[in-house]
Amino acid sequence: MSDDATFTQIGDGYTLKIERQFPQAIDRVWSALIVSDERANWLASGDVELRVGAQFTFAWTNTGDTMESTVLAVDPPRLIEFYWHQEQSTDSVVRWELEPANGGTRFTLTHSVPTTAYAPDLLSGWHTHVEMLGLYLKDEPSPWVWSRWRDLKEHYIELLKREGIDVTSPGRQFDDDGNELTETAAAS
Repeated sequence: MSDDATFTQIGDGYTLKIERQFPQAIDRVWSALIVSDERANWLASGDVELRVGAQFTFAWTNTGDTMESTVLAVDPPRLIEFYWHQEQSTDSVVRWELEPANGGTRFTLTHSVPTTAYAPDLLSGWHTHVEMLGLYLKDEPSPWVWSRWRDLKEHYIELLKREGIDVTSPGRQFDDDGNELTETAAAS
């Protein structure tokens, strides 16, 4: 299992996938995905009712962004799928799947996105968040590190270019303190 997210282009969009093996039991990993106070340590806070059609809001501490979403599928403690409505991935779908494996849990994240415009942002963002999830599960929570996200973004830009994927959009740019940079500041 590679640490890199995989990227499959489908028409104008793509599907990204990240797989990780965690030593923790499935119920422990499920709790980290679903319980707001736990999820806030690696992604975003927000209470999620576990029923199809339930609406919820994620709130990120690293950017101050919020996102309205809707549960599309749920099968505790193995699966949750929901709409992902952010500027860079409008009307996309995220799916988290868990299965017992090798004495722990295999986690699979799939994000289906209708455009490749912000692919490096999403690939590096999910990669960083899933790293944070792994640390949180080991009781070693880590804050968001912008320099790690930027390094991964450059890594994914190079991988996508090798695959012939257009990555001319700069996506979002942030300094080390999490301040979003304007196009002028990002270019300097």
